[in-house]
Amino acid sequence: TDLILTAIETKPSVIILTGNIYPSRSVLNSAEEKSIPVLLVPDDTYTTVTKLEFLTGRIVPSPKSMKKIQLTKKIIGEYVNWKRILDDFVESKRKRGNA
Repeated sequence: TDLILTAIETKPSVIILTGNIYPSRSVLNSAEEKSIPVLLVPDDTYTTVTKLEFLTGRIVPSPKSMKKIQLTKKIIGEYVNWKRILDDFVESKRKRGNA
């Protein structure tokens, strides 16, 4: 948790947690306050980096795509309640005894 919180203070564009590591509430709160997305992936760090490197250069949005991307971001920002999704996820894990 301390390492992740320290990483958040450097204001990265994203935090990727590998190996199915679920962050603590303090990590999620800190990331949310700074508008830093936290991605959870099941793979180990090496596999995740390898997959990301494979994508490099493959995603080149066209001007038309950029408009769609901006519209999608706007719609998600307006209509998706990330806090509720996260709270529901945490609650479901707690109920299953995994918290």
